[in-house]
Amino acid sequence: MLLLSSFPHANVASIELFIKWNNNNYPCAILNVDGSCLGSPIQAGFGGVIRNNDGFFLSGFSGAILDSSDILLAELLAIYHGLTLAKNLGITEFICYLDSLHYINLINGPIVKYHVYVVLIQDIK
Repeated sequence: MLLLSSFPHANVASIELFIKWNNNNYPCAILNVDGSCLGSPIQAGFGGVIRNNDGFFLSGFSGAILDSSDILLAELLAIYHGLTLAKNLGITEFICYLDSLHYINLINGPIVKYHVYVVLIQDIK
């Protein structure tokens, strides 16, 4: 698989990487999500993919966040849009992978009434 930069202004050399799908023996769909902030000026975005338990691509999504460099917002939007996509596809049993325990704790913990993203966190729950 050839990986290229999504940012046209980035001076990144193309390299070939061999990637192996690992579902950790879960017999269901896998949702991978991530948010990102990169560049100067900083651009924020999010995305994700849903694969079946054999690793075949089912669907994906991505989005940009205008006028923001907030990585917390990017990560939460990735989770929200991933869950929404799974629901719209009728996928009711899946595992979601993300890269931060902080976001998991925000979602699994009690609602913090005055958190800046309380509505988004509640929608994810």
